[in-house]
Amino acid sequence: MILWKLFRGYFELAVWLFALIYLALFAQPDAIEHFSICVYRAIGFDSCWGCGLGRSVAFALQGSFAKSWEMHPLGLPAIAILLHRIYRLIRLAWKA
Repeated sequence: MILWKLFRGYFELAVWLFALIYLALFAQPDAIEHFSICVYRAIGFDSCWGCGLGRSVAFALQGSFAKSWEMHPLGLPAIAILLHRIYRLIRLAWKA
């Protein structure tokens, strides 16, 4: 029971931290072929309104802000939203 409560309390925090660290350090957003879970791309469309957001975040975290904007204009706001969420989760964990 205690383990489940600990897992539930920190899982979201761990996911967002891991995702941002991965995109900042290991992602190669300028690669020609990349892994995609886009449903629209899987059924044959070229792109959708969300395609490029992860690549945009990766470019921004790696310091290429112009490329980030070209990939998706909402990349920088997405980083701000995620950082705010991480901050809130840390504050909740600190109080608990």
